[in-house]
Amino acid sequence: MKRVLLLSLLYLLSACASTPDPSSALGDSPTIKGTITNLAKAGVDTSDLTIKAFISGKDSPQKLIAESTVSPSGVFSIELPKLNDSDLFETTGDDITDFWLCDEIMFEPKVYNSNSAYFKLYSNGQPLEEGYIFYGTEDYRNLVNYTFVDRDVVTKANCALGDYTLNVNQEHKKGWNTVVGTISPDKKQTKIFSGVPDSSFKWLIFICSSDCS
Repeated sequence: MKRVLLLSLLYLLSACASTPDPSSALGDSPTIKGTITNLAKAGVDTSDLTIKAFISGKDSPQKLIAESTVSPSGVFSIELPKLNDSDLFETTGDDITDFWLCDEIMFEPKVYNSNSAYFKLYSNGQPLEEGYIFYGTEDYRNLVNYTFVDRDVVTKANCALGDYTLNVNQEHKKGWNTVVGTISPDKKQTKIFSGVPDSSFKWLIFICSSDCS
């Protein structure tokens, strides 16, 4: 179930690309700093760690865009580069309405180009089996995504699918932006919005357990 929650949020955040906080806009090449807080719990060998940032590639499942060393205590600093047009995918309202019934939706502009970064941890040069790194909460119900857009974008939507609801409220500036996704405790409501991550969020490595399917 933890994997389902994590991957569901990753998918929704990348497909969707309140009054937004200006600091959700990070510019063309921001430096992301943090400390991975659960390395010991995950049983990771911390002697030689690297964090790598990827995007979805057009000619391959993933494309490496940045990497940096991670200290034994989990501290890292990684710079996301400005993405080229060839790295971006066309994004429209259909990315939401293909799966959800929406009684209210706004996309301005109607079409734009975007991509999202995700992070993996490597130990001694080898990727860890469950090596996804994310910024959020340990219950996997809150997740921050880093999305690049080629122009200023406003996206708002109120959608439903059976008992499930989706609320999107985003205002991106050209360049990289932080997007926050939350899933309600009953897992029936998802909210995606531009904004500053909550101060309680942590950088975590995904840990698979008995409820990980």
